[in-house]
Amino acid sequence: MVAGQAVSLTVTVTPVYGFGADVTLDVAGLPAGATPSFSPSATIAHGSGFVTLTISTTKATTLGSFTLTLTGAAGSLSHAAQLSLGVNSSPGNFNTVISPNPITWSAGTDGIGASITIAHG
Repeated sequence: MVAGQAVSLTVTVTPVYGFGADVTLDVAGLPAGATPSFSPSATIAHGSGFVTLTISTTKATTLGSFTLTLTGAAGSLSHAAQLSLGVNSSPGNFNTVISPNPITWSAGTDGIGASITIAHG
């Protein structure tokens, strides 16, 4: 993405195994000058639905490649996925936004009983 712009991702949670708890999302590892916002909120009620995560930058945002950690938590259960964000000064020939695309977390015994998919574009 180009510094000064924003990118939006759709985060979808699909319950499995009878899961029905609220899932709260958080993102860490953003460069200085970048801010996240979740719409309509960072919480997906009853473990089913989707939110839009928008990462906004300013022209002063630190340039480079960054590893972000997106975490979904429900009570004491949590699961995290890493994704890459590229911030450039101009589009040029190198316009990495978010990768991989999409990211899917599978339900497991060590995490939330839900399938979570993150996609952009």
